[in-house]
Amino acid sequence: MFNNARAAEYKEVSQSCRALLGERKKGKARVMNSWFLYAVGAAVLYGLHQIFTKMAAERISDGLGGFVVEGSAALSILIYLGWLWLSKRWNQTSSGPGVCYSVLTGICVGGWYDSVFSFCSRREGRFRRYQ
Repeated sequence: MFNNARAAEYKEVSQSCRALLGERKKGKARVMNSWFLYAVGAAVLYGLHQIFTKMAAERISDGLGGFVVEGSAALSILIYLGWLWLSKRWNQTSSGPGVCYSVLTGICVGGWYDSVFSFCSRREGRFRRYQ
């Protein structure tokens, strides 16, 4: 049985969750935060990334495939940064620790790509490059 204190607690949690999810009632419609569209876009791009990685792994070795993927990703980010700079919308900042963690992340991603390309190029339990 709920008492008044517990009911108030659940109401507060419910309101906090709605605020966190960006739900505001306007009539009967709900307004969603802009992060949701970014999350959907990221999920779609990640799915395409997995499909293209599998397709590429059958046609390129793991090290070279990872290098091409990372190089093309770096180029697209460089184009984005160039656009920010040229359009006078530059809002990028950095710090020493941020750069160090980014380098460590890049090393981890490079190792991950090598693993993924190796795994995706497997055939009959052996790596294709060793056949």
